[in-house]
Amino acid sequence: MSASASASESAIAAPRRARNLSGVIGGSLVALVVVTALVSYVWTPFDAARIAAADRLLGPLTDGHLLGTDPFGRDLLSQIMVGARTTLQVGVIAVAIALVAGVPLGGLAAMRGGWLDELLMRGADVMYAFPAVLMALMFAAAFGPSTWTAMTAIGVAFTPVFARVTRGASLQVRERDFVTAARSYGRGRLYVFVRHVLPNISSILIVQASISFALAILAEAALSYLGFGTQPPTPSWGRMLKEAQTFLTLEPNLAVWPGLVIALAVLGFNLLGDGLRDALDPKLVERSGVGN
Repeated sequence: MSASASASESAIAAPRRARNLSGVIGGSLVALVVVTALVSYVWTPFDAARIAAADRLLGPLTDGHLLGTDPFGRDLLSQIMVGARTTLQVGVIAVAIALVAGVPLGGLAAMRGGWLDELLMRGADVMYAFPAVLMALMFAAAFGPSTWTAMTAIGVAFTPVFARVTRGASLQVRERDFVTAARSYGRGRLYVFVRHVLPNISSILIVQASISFALAILAEAALSYLGFGTQPPTPSWGRMLKEAQTFLTLEPNLAVWPGLVIALAVLGFNLLGDGLRDALDPKLVERSGVGN
């Protein structure tokens, strides 16, 4: 009997360990990107914007250039390090815009209901029909290409996602007993949402923010690749890919390194989101235990 119980516990613990491992791996990759960005503020092997015609297209481990140089003689490692700053800046600002705009809209729709709920959600559906890249192209055409244009456009494009997530989660929490009790004491909708509903859906919003961060990285890289995002001389991983395509057969490492760091950064935030979801959602743990 004890052997059977032990086997059952092991079967339950195995998927938990796997999920924890993915969270640890994701957190480590995200930490690596963050540390790289922070270090670039105080040190880089070379000036990331320094053009040196004599050093163009050097291979890895040549003349002190660990990853080589690009067609303008700029050090690839320095550009990747400084590009991490741009990537994190875009992700943080874009997700912050989406949170600040989307959470109140979703909360208002859930707490008021009726025609206002319908109006806000149909508006969110219309906005959701425009991909982040298309939204950024429209913003760039109107205000000019820049990092701030990309951040704002990505944040606006992600707003309906946070609005819908907030509304769906709030509708579930709104029906719980402690919310009913707060209403019975005459508490207003705003107080109930801020004091009781928002803390109970914060874990869902944190996970969504992590996933949206990964999407923001891809969107910024795509915009910079197309020339509508970060402009020279500020390094950008997406623009590094654009500049590398002409020399792809001659120096493939020009595309390998920025492509690799983009993939690792996106993977890191996705794995971190999965890990946070499993850690912050007790119901998921319970379901996994019952299923086994």
